[in-house]
Amino acid sequence: EEEEEKDSPLPPLTHPGARMGTGVAYVHGKLFLFGGEATHDNGQNLFTNVVTVGVAVTPEKGPNPKGFDKGDEVHWTVGVVTGDIPCPRANFCLTVIEDKITIYGGQNKAGDNLDDMYQLDPNTMEWSCMYCSNGSTLPSQPIISFVQKRLFSVAPSRSSYDDVRVLDFGKIAEQSSFVPKMTARVTEELDRMQKFNSSALGNLSIDPNQGDTEVKQRDLLLKVNSCIYDFKQQQPEIELKQDVLRDAIVLLQKHGVNMDKSDTQMNEVVDSWGSVKKQVPVARELGLRVQEREALKIKNNINTYENARKMYAFEFGQKPL
Repeated sequence: EEEEEKDSPLPPLTHPGARMGTGVAYVHGKLFLFGGEATHDNGQNLFTNVVTVGVAVTPEKGPNPKGFDKGDEVHWTVGVVTGDIPCPRANFCLTVIEDKITIYGGQNKAGDNLDDMYQLDPNTMEWSCMYCSNGSTLPSQPIISFVQKRLFSVAPSRSSYDDVRVLDFGKIAEQSSFVPKMTARVTEELDRMQKFNSSALGNLSIDPNQGDTEVKQRDLLLKVNSCIYDFKQQQPEIELKQDVLRDAIVLLQKHGVNMDKSDTQMNEVVDSWGSVKKQVPVARELGLRVQEREALKIKNNINTYENARKMYAFEFGQKPL
């Protein structure tokens, strides 16, 4: 969570502070104050994205779990939020739909109009981005309001307010539940692929010749060859999955999700997979001497068995019936 300035320390602010262009929601007996241009203790006005939570406190009785009654005071605390936190803003639209706080648009500290939508779950204090664009298609000076699960925008095109746009919030809400699941799935798959690559590189780097005995050398060879077999079997699926994950990361970024960590991990997975592919022929070469020796043993055992079989057959044929 951050306020307007990142690099310089912020002046103190006695929350909630005097604010302009802020939004307030009442959910589960609590007040949730978000954003706006806050007047700090030194009189400086700064845009903020802090969520301040207010609970009712009854004089001489303490917190009022039932909500606000006449005469109650408000005790304010700063909420600790996670997820895709919206940037500092003011003059945005705010509503509560299905017990979740939803905001749209507003202006940032530079005065630019924002074309994005975020939702805060008061139970988990987690933000999720539902919609995000660069605002290039926004009309000039629109009047915007939530109406149930739709967002209405009315703006002038020339001399009259005839530019009417409707965003179906219900469909966006369905997408918003999908985006966190998709984000989690990308993380899970990347973790799984990273573990596979690490394990494969470790096994493919084994030199069977380093075994103390021929039996140990044979066992190490079997471990390496098993890894090579798994590589051949899973290579098409893994490389297809890498393409799918890259597309998923790009899609989530377009939805406003910060995928920098996943993008870095994706590059690491691709690099380590490339190392696995390079190590496979090296592993084959390292195990070649042990493999040829073990193959010769098997061949000799087969020849010994075959000679013994012929000998027994001959001896059996010499016996009278």
